[in-house]
Amino acid sequence: MDKNGSITGTDDIAFALARAHRHVNAQLLETLKSRDLPVEQWRILTMLADGQGHAVGSMCERVLLNFSALSKTIDRMVSKALVHRKQDESDNRRVLVYITEFGIELYQACQLDLKNNEPGFDGKLNSTEKSELKSLLERLAQHG
Repeated sequence: MDKNGSITGTDDIAFALARAHRHVNAQLLETLKSRDLPVEQWRILTMLADGQGHAVGSMCERVLLNFSALSKTIDRMVSKALVHRKQDESDNRRVLVYITEFGIELYQACQLDLKNNEPGFDGKLNSTEKSELKSLLERLAQHG
């Protein structure tokens, strides 16, 4: 803070990111609530929507959960028929997680809900600004 009590420098960036996170996360929670889908499960479905199988260990950083929490979340998702586990055909020691048809349907419905509520999420940024922001945030996260 400067002598006038204003937030400056790195603190300003940290607070701006925290405020943006709070806003976006609140909008995301509100949108997903109607589908009874926790944010963590939405992140997992988003990752698995590529149709590829993913090992739990390789998913942790991307979905922002530690191994234990991710495993428990996947167990809950298996019981809801959103995902399934399958042994890796190229390495029998590894188990991969795949999205189910029901999971794809729920993911697509959530994507439509999010698109319909998009102005609340992105501060009405245009496509160039969204792309630039995403790039900057990814760069910032790589240095963490």
